[in-house]
Amino acid sequence: MDNQISHYKIISKIASGGMANVFLALDTTTNTKVAIKILKEEVSAKEKILERFTQEGLLNLNHPNIVKILDAGVHEKTPYIVMEYIEGRDLEALIKDKKRLSVPEALSIFNQLLSALSYIHGLSIIHRDIKPKNILIDKSGIVKLSDFGIAKSFNSLVETSVGGYLGAPAYSSPEQMDRKPLDARSDIYSLGITLYEMLSGVTPFSSTSIPNLLKEKFTGSYRQIGTFRADIPPLIVSVIEKCTAVNPKDRFGSITEIMSALNSSYGSDTFITTPILKTQGSAKKVAFISIVAVAVMLTVIIILAVKLSGRSEDMAAAALSTIKVETTVPETTAAKVAARDKIAFVSDRDGNYEIYIMNIDGSGQARLVSNSAEDWYPSFSPDGFKITFVSNRDGNYQIYSMNTDGSEQTRLTNNYAEEWYPSFSPDGSKIAFMSDRDGNAGLYIMNIDGSEQKRLTNNSLSDYKPSFSPEGSKIAFMSNRDKNTEIYLMNINGMNQSRLTNNMSEDWYPAFSPSGSKIAFMSDRDGNNGIFEIYIMNIDGSGQMNLTNNTSDDQVPFFSPDGSKIAFSSKRSGNNEVYLMNIDGSGVIKLTDNPADDWQPSFSPSRAGN
Repeated sequence: MDNQISHYKIISKIASGGMANVFLALDTTTNTKVAIKILKEEVSAKEKILERFTQEGLLNLNHPNIVKILDAGVHEKTPYIVMEYIEGRDLEALIKDKKRLSVPEALSIFNQLLSALSYIHGLSIIHRDIKPKNILIDKSGIVKLSDFGIAKSFNSLVETSVGGYLGAPAYSSPEQMDRKPLDARSDIYSLGITLYEMLSGVTPFSSTSIPNLLKEKFTGSYRQIGTFRADIPPLIVSVIEKCTAVNPKDRFGSITEIMSALNSSYGSDTFITTPILKTQGSAKKVAFISIVAVAVMLTVIIILAVKLSGRSEDMAAAALSTIKVETTVPETTAAKVAARDKIAFVSDRDGNYEIYIMNIDGSGQARLVSNSAEDWYPSFSPDGFKITFVSNRDGNYQIYSMNTDGSEQTRLTNNYAEEWYPSFSPDGSKIAFMSDRDGNAGLYIMNIDGSEQKRLTNNSLSDYKPSFSPEGSKIAFMSNRDKNTEIYLMNINGMNQSRLTNNMSEDWYPAFSPSGSKIAFMSDRDGNNGIFEIYIMNIDGSGQMNLTNNTSDDQVPFFSPDGSKIAFSSKRSGNNEVYLMNIDGSGVIKLTDNPADDWQPSFSPSRAGN
């Protein structure tokens, strides 16, 4: 990437996401630091983000609790958006560190968000993506609402390039997920979910799969916030419940209604003041909140919170002293949702190959990625928080990672080669993969953020499909270096490469057992006219025996975390489906059943181990 975009000099990368990378830069005309969001070209083209910025007044937003958008354009076919640089951190990181916020802290942030939303709603703009990740807090404690990339005018229905909706599932309103016309009440719903999370440390939803999450949203089956803590004032609980009502008609109709409800309940103890907003034309600046004003506002909120909790007002000063201002630079943090007792797999049931997830009994099948490209070879991280996979969404096949709910999809490799078969190391610090970047297909290893990519094998033919041993000292892989494809073993530094299988057939897709004593693989060695079956052997190559035997392909074996089962894909019912069997080949059961191809299964860690 260029070090200069227009008159902005790039200094360093400060965040990365599925839609864009964010860089710290210097505006050479004003000598001030700015943040530049470099949008992926295909994202901008499909979602018309730059068009919305220029046509819908987003460049003219000017409010103390909104990140100022300074400029937008295209540099050498690369779309970018320039914003004011905020030294601080996002609310997601703050909640992650503190587990949950005190009532005064949460109400202070809530107050400033009300002010920001009152302003944009007054301009007939809906944010549509309110969530902790998009809420920044600067060094002086000022809250800044950011990321207006999917903002839209009232009563607009945005068609996305993938036929879905824009926004984060946990925070999006039911009507937004149902792709209906939206108004201010959709943002109010998201704001209520955010307040709930600030106070409890979690969202109201117990489900991590999209189908179950949708069910909870549309039925209002929320976890009561009182089950997480008992010191939340009843008024605040009622505000959260009204904000997050399933039917928009049952919510507050506007930000002003929220303020009025809170103020009228406590007479002279004003909870929320009128938003600090005096605009005289969109181009004029709004005076920034002074530190003194913030201190007064915090004091009022703390006094009310103390009174509502039934404590003495002389605790207010002590409470105020506990509010600390965070000073770290904004960072990207992943949603911490670990997948347990799950199987990820690939399916083309919705047109193209995408990553899906299901329970180990085949129930709860849900799509994790949704785009017009092909996504393949999912592999869970050892802690169950991440999935790495392959996608050609950016042209050629590269390695990506995402959270196990499908969020935060991030590209890890970036070159003009083809890169496949990612596999996490047992300690979760490395990813091994295949790349043909140096001419032929070889095995490489990198850190989980994509840094320090190193080549492990180097020969004139091809090495594929790395699989780490459980203790992390070995990698099994397949190679055609000896004419036909066989299974090999090497140290994780690429040394001591040895051949485990040796016959005139094709042996593919090695997978270590959790104990490290066995390797499962697929082979067509028994003369079934190129039909693959599942085999197993000891790690020294001895004791090779077939586990399946039928007239259709059985492929891509993967051990369960306890080592008692092997998942695999098979064409025995016509098309590829995912099956499960005992490690001796008995007890075969079918997990998926549809006219499409389902294959490449990968187990997540279990609840009992890993």
